[in-house]
Amino acid sequence: MASFFPCAVGKHKTDTKLATMYVAWRVPGGERAAFKLRLCPPHYLQEQITMLQQHLPEDGSEPLACYQCGQTADPRDTDLMFVTTYVPGREAYQTTIPLCVVCAVNQRGRIRALGELLPDRGVGGGAPPLSDPWSEVP
Repeated sequence: MASFFPCAVGKHKTDTKLATMYVAWRVPGGERAAFKLRLCPPHYLQEQITMLQQHLPEDGSEPLACYQCGQTADPRDTDLMFVTTYVPGREAYQTTIPLCVVCAVNQRGRIRALGELLPDRGVGGGAPPLSDPWSEVP
């Protein structure tokens, strides 16, 4: 029996269960944008490699280096993507992906093109926008 939903990348139906990937980020103004992707096993692996490929320094000294290109940036110039993945038969996996502005624009464009836009949950969930805790200190 073929899957009810098609794979987001290949647009095909498969005989196996699909993994589900939820990707969210904050847009200017603090609102949340969230997308859902259903992926067959080969395309899930492809997306996992594309989205979650780390280029962190070997000494681990820059935890907010861009996962895509490895560029380090001021935390105020780092965009975060929040990813929750459900692979059939496994526990949910959550991660936060720091991206430089250029890589964030590219990744978000891909997610918008492939994913299904989710409605606003109407709750204040998710991580708050990055802010500088020292900004209010005189």
